[in-house]
Amino acid sequence: MSSVNVPLPQGDTALASLRPDLRISLFDDNAAGDRRYLVEFADRVYLISPAMVDVLAALAEGPRTFDALGSIIERKTGRSISPSKLKEMVQEALPPAFCSTVLPPRRTPLRLKITLVPEAMVARLARHLTWCFDRRLAAVTLILFIPVMVATIDRATGAVLTPVSGVEVPILYGAALLSVLVHEFGHAAACLRYGCPPGRIGIGLYVIFPALFTDVTRAWRLPARQRAVVDLGGLYFQSAVMVVLGAYGLLTSSPIALQLVWITLFSMFYTLNPVFKMDGYWLLSDLSGLPNLHRRMGEGVRTLLGLGGSGDPTGARTAPRRLVMVYLVLVLLHAAFIGQLVVRAFPEKILQYPQAVGGAADLVAAAWLRAAWSHAAFVDAGKGVGGIVTASLWPACFIFLAIRLVAAATRFVRPRPPRRVPGGGNVELPI
Repeated sequence: MSSVNVPLPQGDTALASLRPDLRISLFDDNAAGDRRYLVEFADRVYLISPAMVDVLAALAEGPRTFDALGSIIERKTGRSISPSKLKEMVQEALPPAFCSTVLPPRRTPLRLKITLVPEAMVARLARHLTWCFDRRLAAVTLILFIPVMVATIDRATGAVLTPVSGVEVPILYGAALLSVLVHEFGHAAACLRYGCPPGRIGIGLYVIFPALFTDVTRAWRLPARQRAVVDLGGLYFQSAVMVVLGAYGLLTSSPIALQLVWITLFSMFYTLNPVFKMDGYWLLSDLSGLPNLHRRMGEGVRTLLGLGGSGDPTGARTAPRRLVMVYLVLVLLHAAFIGQLVVRAFPEKILQYPQAVGGAADLVAAAWLRAAWSHAAFVDAGKGVGGIVTASLWPACFIFLAIRLVAAATRFVRPRPPRRVPGGGNVELPI
């Protein structure tokens, strides 16, 4: 739909203009039930109810009072709404951002975002990649991916601890970064394949880890199944790369190629997790027809455990019991797979962590107990501290992730008070 310019009543009778870039379209959530609509402006996307669409359409005619607004709605829909109810809907249910020219920062899982590839360049490059989403090509890629990975995974796991040095280090990390960049262009190309221009590609911090991202906010305009293809576009592109890379690693036994296979495979499966807001989360959200999946799953888990609901004011659907069970099974399977993959690849770092830290701590203690501090003592103490930090880096990351997972599970059972969202079923999509 084209943009509409809607005056928004404020106070008792005053009128103000809605943002001129507002865009309203029907939302496809791949589920039966009441229709909902998308409202888009700037980088924000909201879901609104049909009743609120009627209010916006009536406001577009420029009424100067709530009585006049009610008359327009009654003429258009046949429904009679009192001025007091309209005032409540307009002043309390519509988000302030609808009529604000200065928007507060959008709440997203990513922090400190930096643009790597601007939107215009992403569109130009992705346009040359849309042909990759031919169904026959996708089928061949996936058929080849499975046997190549099965044949490669053990050798890749054994190679991941092979020391690299000199020029191999920038080659390995540069290739890993390129693989992730290919992943992001997969999302962008899928988005453009269905007629939605992708946004920028950038990097930010997800929790405490650096992560690349592609802005595909406009993909909410697409039908649910096409959004699912956008969700999987990055993994599909990486699968094609892995077929070539895995075959090369098998034929040449190149340690760099096999290490890159393991790193890329780990990153692919990591993004499939349904807990953090990555590809797996959005895929399950689109296939199930449940935006704000965490909140819906939380409602479903509490219902399953007999703890009751949280009184969510959005009126959104609770996840069905069967879907809740599927979600919980997927979470457990994903955690088990990632856990065993890490333990198999890094047994020394995990099982020998106490010895590594103990040895480094002994070095620090020995330097501290010397009668007189010298240059050598400072060097030994520095080596000891550095050894503790190095040995603790990965365990600390895994512990932090485990804490985050436990915290997420706890919120399923004991929900936080619902964040204020527009009433009447209007929900901001946290993209």
